[in-house]
Amino acid sequence: MLKHPVGIDNRGDMKFFQRKSISGVLWKDKKIVTAISTIHDHSRFEVQRLVQIDGQFDKADIPCPKIIVDYTKYMGGVDKADQYIQYYCFNQKTQKWYKRVFFKFLEILKYNAYRLFLLSPNHQTVGNSPAMTYLQFSRQIASSLIDEYCGIGTRGRQSAAPVPSRLTERHMPNIVGKKSWCHVCWMKVSAGKQDKRKQTMYGCLECGKHLCLPECFTAYHTMAKYC
Repeated sequence: MLKHPVGIDNRGDMKFFQRKSISGVLWKDKKIVTAISTIHDHSRFEVQRLVQIDGQFDKADIPCPKIIVDYTKYMGGVDKADQYIQYYCFNQKTQKWYKRVFFKFLEILKYNAYRLFLLSPNHQTVGNSPAMTYLQFSRQIASSLIDEYCGIGTRGRQSAAPVPSRLTERHMPNIVGKKSWCHVCWMKVSAGKQDKRKQTMYGCLECGKHLCLPECFTAYHTMAKYC
């Protein structure tokens, strides 16, 4: 087969070769594709490809040898995996051979995960189309990996525990309803730090607590441990 065949310039161009029962073909898709078969003739079909016309991408029918059509239809799992991996490959050029191997393994793992995803009962195909395309699956994996690092960073040292809103927001004493037990008094009696509980109609509307004025109200809104 010729490496740079004459007359194979445009997408869909092809050239056949025959020697006894062996047929060979050169076909121009995005790149030159070669195939050899002992069971195919020089039949041609039409296949759809995404092409750019006047700056816009659209589907178009282009000629394709039957050898290629059958190969695409019945190709093995390894060949199909290689085809999918080339679609959205994130492999980066590097001089370190082990990095190339590592990225290749990542691509294979991603494709295997996609195949298992399609086999799962909750993600079957809808009509003739998969529930999620390989591109969508790849984007979802990328998003899940970078989500942890996409937040807005905060300067300075973070507090060990979140500060309760009762200590940070603005609270004003008010009548909160009928008399009820003061929350601070109740907690102090329960902790053995006070003998009697008190009832009051005053408290904090924001917090929804009955609080004696002014001691318990002030303690509740200024002290982390008020009992």
